[in-house]
Amino acid sequence: NASTEDQTQILNQIGLVHAQAGRFQDAFHHFLQAEKGDEQNYCSEASLIYKSSLSLYALMNQSLPDAPKVKEARICSKQMDEALVNAYVAVIEGEVEQSQGNFSKAFEHYFNALDELYSDSSLLRAYVNMRIASNLVWVGKHSYATYYLQQAEKLQTDKAGSWYVEYLLLQAQVANAQKKFKQAYGLADQAEAFALQINNTYWQAQSVLIQAYIDLHASEAEQLQSRLDRLSTLVDMNQFPDIDHQTVLLQLEQASN
Repeated sequence: NASTEDQTQILNQIGLVHAQAGRFQDAFHHFLQAEKGDEQNYCSEASLIYKSSLSLYALMNQSLPDAPKVKEARICSKQMDEALVNAYVAVIEGEVEQSQGNFSKAFEHYFNALDELYSDSSLLRAYVNMRIASNLVWVGKHSYATYYLQQAEKLQTDKAGSWYVEYLLLQAQVANAQKKFKQAYGLADQAEAFALQINNTYWQAQSVLIQAYIDLHASEAEQLQSRLDRLSTLVDMNQFPDIDHQTVLLQLEQASN
C-alpha cells in the first residue's frame, strides 16, 4: 500500500493534471482529498502544493479564495526556504490577487517569484513570465506584455499544451489592442484549434471569449452576437465562473459602445 505521503503526492499530481486541462472543479476535489488524507499536515512540498492550490481553485470555482490556505502555504515555504518552493507559492499568490483585480499586488508576487528563479531556466520561470504578460494585458500595457511573452517562449520550447493556447491568446489580445484585427483573429483561431486538438474545453471557451472581444473592437456586431451565443453554451455546459464573469464585462462594454 502506498504511504499517506505518497497518496498525497498522487492526489496533488492528479489535481494539477485536471487544472492544466481546465477542469477546475475536479482539480479542487483532488486537492481537497489530498488535504483530508494528509493526517500529519506538517510542512512539506506536498502540503504546500495542496494548500496554495486549494486557495486558487476555490477562487476559480466559487469566485472567493480560501485566504487562510495560501497564508499557511507561505508560512510553510518560508520554513522550507527553497527557491523553487518560494517561487511556486508566490505565483499562486499572484494569480489569486490578479483574479480579484488586485493587479499591483499580483505584479509584486510575480516579480518576487522571478527573483527566486533568477538563475533558473525552468518551466516555472516561463509560467511566471506568462503570468506577468497576462497581468500587463489586463492593465492595458500591451507593448510591455510582448517582452514577457517572448521570454516565456524562449524558456518553453514545447509548442503544445494549454500554455501555448494561452500564449497565442495573449498575443491575439496585444494585436487587438493595436487594431491589427486580421492578425488578432489568426492568433485566436489558432489558439482555438490547439484547444480542440488537446480536448481542453476551458481554453476553447477562452479562445471564443477573445474572438468575441476582437469582434467588439473590430465592429463586427453580427459575428459578436453569434460568438456570445456559442460562449454561453460552452460556459453553461462546463461551469466556468471566471469566463462567465469576463463575458459579463464584455457585454457591459458592448452596451456602452
